[in-house]
Amino acid sequence: MAKWQFSFDQLYSEDWENTPETIKRLVESLILSATALDTESDPKGAATPRDRLVLDRSDRRHNGAEHNQTEAALKQSEQRFRLLFEATPKIAVQGYNQQRQVIYWNHASEQLYGYTKLEAIGRQLEDLIIPPEMRCGVIAAVQNWLTKGEAIPAGELSLMRKDGSRVAVYSSHMMLVNSEGESELYCVDIDLSDCKQAEEALRESESRYRLLAENTNDLVCLHNLQGHYLYVSPSCEPLLGYRYQEMLGQDPYRFFHPDDRDRIYQEAHLAAIRGKPVPITYRILHKSGHYVWFETLTKPILNASGEIVQLQTTSRDVTERIQAQAQLRYDALHDELTGLPNRYLLMERLELAINRTTRFENYHFAVLFLDLDRFKVINDSLGHLAGDQLLIAIAQKLQATLRSIDLAARLGGDEFVILLEEITEIQEAVRATERIFATLQTPFMIEGRQVYTTFSIGIVLNTKDYRQASHLLRDADIAMYRAKNMGKARYEIFDAEMHSQALNRLHVENDLRRAIEQQEFVLHYQPILALETGSLVGFEALIRWQHPTQGLKFPGDFIAIAEETGLITRLDYWALETACNQLARWRTAFPEATTIRMSVNLSVQDLRRSNLLEEVDRILAETRLRGCYLTLEITESMLIEDVESTITLLSQLKERAIQISIDDFGTGYSSLNYLHRLPVDNLKVDRSFVNQIQTGKQNHQIVETIAALSHQLGLDAIAEGIETPQQLDRLKQLGYKFGQGYLFSKPLPQEAAEKLLADHNSPHRLPDYS
Repeated sequence: MAKWQFSFDQLYSEDWENTPETIKRLVESLILSATALDTESDPKGAATPRDRLVLDRSDRRHNGAEHNQTEAALKQSEQRFRLLFEATPKIAVQGYNQQRQVIYWNHASEQLYGYTKLEAIGRQLEDLIIPPEMRCGVIAAVQNWLTKGEAIPAGELSLMRKDGSRVAVYSSHMMLVNSEGESELYCVDIDLSDCKQAEEALRESESRYRLLAENTNDLVCLHNLQGHYLYVSPSCEPLLGYRYQEMLGQDPYRFFHPDDRDRIYQEAHLAAIRGKPVPITYRILHKSGHYVWFETLTKPILNASGEIVQLQTTSRDVTERIQAQAQLRYDALHDELTGLPNRYLLMERLELAINRTTRFENYHFAVLFLDLDRFKVINDSLGHLAGDQLLIAIAQKLQATLRSIDLAARLGGDEFVILLEEITEIQEAVRATERIFATLQTPFMIEGRQVYTTFSIGIVLNTKDYRQASHLLRDADIAMYRAKNMGKARYEIFDAEMHSQALNRLHVENDLRRAIEQQEFVLHYQPILALETGSLVGFEALIRWQHPTQGLKFPGDFIAIAEETGLITRLDYWALETACNQLARWRTAFPEATTIRMSVNLSVQDLRRSNLLEEVDRILAETRLRGCYLTLEITESMLIEDVESTITLLSQLKERAIQISIDDFGTGYSSLNYLHRLPVDNLKVDRSFVNQIQTGKQNHQIVETIAALSHQLGLDAIAEGIETPQQLDRLKQLGYKFGQGYLFSKPLPQEAAEKLLADHNSPHRLPDYS
């Protein structure tokens, strides 16, 4: 029974609308099962099932016991055969004798061909289901099988039903021998109508899809699972300007706007594969170079097993809709008269700025509240139309004075608010305010008249205490009214502490001028070593302010203000003269230190001064120093302003044998494109990069890159801020020639530097810290 049961289950587990090859395999399995008898039925276990079908009756009569067993086996086989084929509703089975008359007709045959069993039994095969054009061929094929053993091959046939219609079947045939020794033809037919109809429906569906895709205004595409175009509808040309061949096989992401690519992959591609497709709006590149807004729905295409094999997208041009929406939003968020952002947009930006301060510690912003002085007088004298024209002109000037990241808004009437983004201190807001005052000093031409106007401005710098945008506007408004009360055409800073800071800067400026006159500045000297030998090769002169009441002040406390006020040149010239005088005295006091050099820093304002060379020549002459003992350090940022003039000036300094070092190299400015032209001797790497020299830290490779660059250009590499033996070892490995830092010595006052020179037998050498 095992073989019969297997074949029966197999038939019902397969898809009957599958390919003919699968059907053929099933039918052959069924027929083989039908012709087989269980080996258990053979008491001797010798004869094959086919042998048992043709056992001679006379032999069986001479052996009674064997005869009875064989007869029982035959009856059991026939019963199984009939039960199997009667119980298969999807397979039509017919049996024919040698005269091609029907001897077996199962229920499935009744359903397939329309003849009942009573109607079919005894009728000729060719008169029953064989079409006229096939009858001669069928008769000959059956006769050849009976006489010559030429089996009829299985295959697809178009046979006739009782009503004269045709039916497509897959027909397989088997010649069996009955218990009387007579050959019988059995045909097993499977209805292919459903399969044919499905194929036709598929062809019609594909035809309709192609017709629809090629005549729609939308862009219809098929993609493989990687996204590449497998099919693109002809609408691609009117929509995007590309011909079909230009898009076929391409990766669509090369057409998408860079800012939209990640979102498209997440919200469209992956969502479709996960079975949750949703429409998405994005930008795609038109062949002419501009972007078009598309709304696209991505759907998965499944095979018969439910696996995703392709993706289908339907896209439509929604550029006009997006533009209309953008215009509506613009109108809702902008002042109708001036075109500036209105209160709603201002409040949005202020809330965003407040949120950023909670996430980024170093982010600061300021709010300026502006109110036009005497606007009522202008309205009353010239009329409201003139007042509107004045407001429009003021709005244009305000926008012209601001950076792209800032925002100027009109609250209504003659009130304006400015949001200054990403500032570092209150002084930046003050400078922006002063620029506004300077811009508005020029009179406006309104209806042929010159109109002069001024603003009262209140300034608020954000603090972490602010949590609501309305509170910022409130405080800025208070400060603005305070400015009006103080006489108009001025500004006031709301926060008392920040106001104090602004006043403090003014005090520092006054103190600086006094300190220069009173000579309150001193120099400290930081040793510079040859890293391989540990030998002292020079000092860097660093300025300090010995304030009479506040003690020693470092450059970070006053250099920026000195640069803003133009006092930096006086400080630098004093430092240069003082350092050269000190080196001259040391050369006399310590003969062993005759090779030591002195490094002095210059500012960008020094390079702009026409008398720089004259001052350098005077100082060298007065101190009797040769230029080879002096190194001037300039920052990389100074090189990007008027490069050609800088190269000329540095060349003139080099003619005096003065060495040039580029200080803070690599800190964000780009001088690489003309570095090979600069007449410099050293690249001085900033301490921020030396601190990152360990592998794994951010920017750790920059120190290595600068070393390689220095070697290629024939320059010496100097490292600042060396603090650990590990940093020293790494710098040596990279080929850095000189260095300075707290590992060796902090900047020393004059007396300490002299003690350093005097306390060693070889005063030009410091202890080996490696």
